[in-house]
Formats: sequence, structure tokens, C-alpha cells
Amino acid sequence: MSTASVTWQLTAGDVSVLVTATDDGSGNITFKYELVGGIADLNGFFIDIDNDGGVFRSLGGGNNMNGSDSDGDKLDGFDFAAQIGTVGGE
Repeated sequence: MSTASVTWQLTAGDVSVLVTATDDGSGNITFKYELVGGIADLNGFFIDIDNDGGVFRSLGGGNNMNGSDSDGDKLDGFDFAAQIGTVGGE
């Protein structure tokens, strides 16, 4: 089976994060994220498939995706969310 991947560079202000999604050919998707510019406190990883919202808006403890995106569009929920850090960089 062959693998396929796609990469996005997400930028807001001077912060830039590179995200790569890799399909292993068996239906398993692995995400790799890397801070490539600026200083950021990455607390959570949120995915919205088909841009139609979902049940996740918060992982608790201040780790949330409330508000608007960098284009000003209101965030209306995500299909998947995982904690990758803690608020305050601990």
C-alpha cells in the first residue's frame, strides 16, 4: 500500500505552524505539526471536516476554539480535538 500526504502552513500574525497529514494506505491518518515561525503556546489540535462544524469547541482548562478564525469567520465547532499541551506552556 502506498502513502499519501498533504501539508498546510497556517499563519496568523508572526506565528506560523506547518501541519502534515499522512494516510498510511490502510485508512489511518497521522498528523504532524511544527511551529516554524514566531512564538506560540500550542494547546490543542482541532479538525473540522467539510467545514460544517461539530461537537467539539473546548477540551477544558482554557483549551478551546471559541471566537473567529483569522479571516473573521465565526468558529462553529470541530469534528475532532486532541490536547497537545497545556495552557501556559506547562
